[in-house]
Amino acid sequence: MLVEFLKYGVGWILAVTAIAASGYYFVYGKRRKKVEVDVQARGLVLASAKDHGELSVGFNGKAVVNPYVIDFSVRNVGHKDISTKDFDADGSLSFDVGAEIVASLLASGGVDGDRVAAGEGEKQIRVTPGKIATGQAFRARVLVDGEPSIAMAQNPLIDTDLVLAEVQRAKQRKNEKRLLICAGSVSLAIAATVIVLMAFKEEFHIEVSGDGWNKGSITSPVWAVVLQWAFYVIVPGLSLVPLGLAFRKQARKRTDSDDGDVAEVSIAGV
Repeated sequence: MLVEFLKYGVGWILAVTAIAASGYYFVYGKRRKKVEVDVQARGLVLASAKDHGELSVGFNGKAVVNPYVIDFSVRNVGHKDISTKDFDADGSLSFDVGAEIVASLLASGGVDGDRVAAGEGEKQIRVTPGKIATGQAFRARVLVDGEPSIAMAQNPLIDTDLVLAEVQRAKQRKNEKRLLICAGSVSLAIAATVIVLMAFKEEFHIEVSGDGWNKGSITSPVWAVVLQWAFYVIVPGLSLVPLGLAFRKQARKRTDSDDGDVAEVSIAGV
């Protein structure tokens, strides 16, 4: 028996393993790289104050008529690093701001230094060619004169998808709502089923323990026992889902409050 298994069984196992591995690497290799772009803008002067014309803002002695702060970031949210050769012809990933850049207030990069270019007097934010490791983000905060209108200017990235952070956040909220509905539905279904079983024990031939630590618990048949323990374990576990989502929502609110009143800016051409 063992000899037959070694002769035929191992061969089949190796063949199936090889096919599965080949399929995995084929699918993995076909997955495109992914970069998430996030742009948020904050006006520094209230519209009511602008109407009076008595409030002026300046930066280093230069008057800024309609000041906005733009927070810009690109993050590699894919499964592979992006290398310099992924930038076609060494072109920069560029976005038109729609307003004149007064100053770069903040820029952060990795070990290679500043990778986000936003020069004074220009109207573009550029991400220069270079490695962007998985999970790595490059950010910039710029002061502009005029209400921003962001549009894609140049996308040299090869085999790479650009996704908008605002779209990803909308999908996340939708998935959270679906998760809540699913958790609630499963909990209600299990609870209702157990209640029905206990109410009609004789019809379903349900046996219940009469003494001991598990007095009143279902002891037979097996499927009913499993269902009862599912009620004991799964329902309390699912009740933690709304609590976890609430903590997550509060964390997002704290992050937003730290950054002040921020408005998402749509990006044309992405």
